[in-house]
Amino acid sequence: MILTALLIHTPASSISTALLIHTLTSLKEEDAPHTLGVALMLSTTAQKSLIGWEAHGPRILTATIRTKIRRINMDVIQCYAPTNETDEAGKDDFYDRLLRITQSRPQRNILIVMGDLNAKIGEDLQGHHTENQLDHVCIKKKFRRSLQDVRVKRGADVGSDHHLLVARLKLKLKKNYVGEIGNRKRYNLRLLKENTHREEFKLTLSNKFQVLQELLEEESIDHKWHGLREALTSTCQEVLGPKKTDHKEWISAETFTKIEERKKKKDAVNKSRTRTTKQIAQKEYAVANKNVKKSFRKDARNFVDMLANEAEEAAHYGNMRQLYSTIKMLSGKVKTCTERPIKDKNGKTIPDVEGKKNRWREHFEELLNRPEPRNPPDIQPAENDLPINCEAPTKEEIRGAINHLRNGKATGPDGIPAEALKADVETSVEMLHPLFIKIWEEDQVPTEWKEGYLIKLPKKRRSKLLFQL
Repeated sequence: MILTALLIHTPASSISTALLIHTLTSLKEEDAPHTLGVALMLSTTAQKSLIGWEAHGPRILTATIRTKIRRINMDVIQCYAPTNETDEAGKDDFYDRLLRITQSRPQRNILIVMGDLNAKIGEDLQGHHTENQLDHVCIKKKFRRSLQDVRVKRGADVGSDHHLLVARLKLKLKKNYVGEIGNRKRYNLRLLKENTHREEFKLTLSNKFQVLQELLEEESIDHKWHGLREALTSTCQEVLGPKKTDHKEWISAETFTKIEERKKKKDAVNKSRTRTTKQIAQKEYAVANKNVKKSFRKDARNFVDMLANEAEEAAHYGNMRQLYSTIKMLSGKVKTCTERPIKDKNGKTIPDVEGKKNRWREHFEELLNRPEPRNPPDIQPAENDLPINCEAPTKEEIRGAINHLRNGKATGPDGIPAEALKADVETSVEMLHPLFIKIWEEDQVPTEWKEGYLIKLPKKRRSKLLFQL
């Protein structure tokens, strides 16, 4: 499901589980007046199919979504057209930009242009009309049969003078393959603090290790590592289970009651038969809408006060992890779309996945393959070698390394959290020591140990060009 929105005044809220991409990120100033703006809200399924998106000023937003049709994607252009009060230069700039964007889309893709176009269609445009048709959903003629239904949902109550416009397409979205980093599992590690779950974890891991000792005694290094990794991750999955997100209900029951009252006022407006009754119903609806917004602001203040109390309590008990996560939520630094558009050296947006991979490959080839220095330093050999222990790793060294692991850190490609190794240190040592000895003797490491994650940290907040990273 893809939900569009117009006149976005505030950035995405941290309370929403859907992904919100909006044109406010293209504003140069944080405190600039948000009088314009369009947005797309993507469901969980649509998020996995999102290839990329880009804001073209405050009035136009484009997003590319992968479909199950081979080599055919869906380009969605959400726009908010200027009204007649806008000067001619502003109108020309909008439509020229919209024309350039539509012409730049690949011809094989499904093209959808939708939003508040502020344009009336039909023959009976003259005269007085109580309602106007301004919102439209347009699709490329080649794919018009995919558009099954378009209708207005007059009962949808969102506190707007527009009615909800719903379009149904017969189209299948395909999830982007992002590798194990996108499918990384997070376990409910809090259960390890409880004695019952901790003992159950130890017993399960010990039983699996006893079975592995007999099966993997003469296996290769890769097979040994795969067996150990599977034993640890499967134990986490069986005993701990996936991590549950704690969503706090910040909207009060009083606000929900006022929302129901506003919805009744909305129905009264839609069912009005005369101009007088409609004007009265609209005034009552405006009052109800004002009460809902006032109640929302009250709930938001109470929610912020609750977070502040939690942060103060976490600071009192020295829980830095809880403190920083609460402060991050209070400051409004929420996670937005990670798939930001990437541009090439000429400043042109790269829409397809293969083109992005090639650009990343080109970037790292230029970054890592640097020319040799003209005047290399003359480093003299050391007079005495340092006393470095070159013997095979001992169990004491492995035990010390496990105990020094820090909790609360993200896992690597293996998906093994530090808390799982520290839950039963002795069993972990007995599992890892034979593997380390075999690695030491054969002078080889498992193939998976050569893998790693590359995390981009832009120098600038809205950096899109790779040479600015």
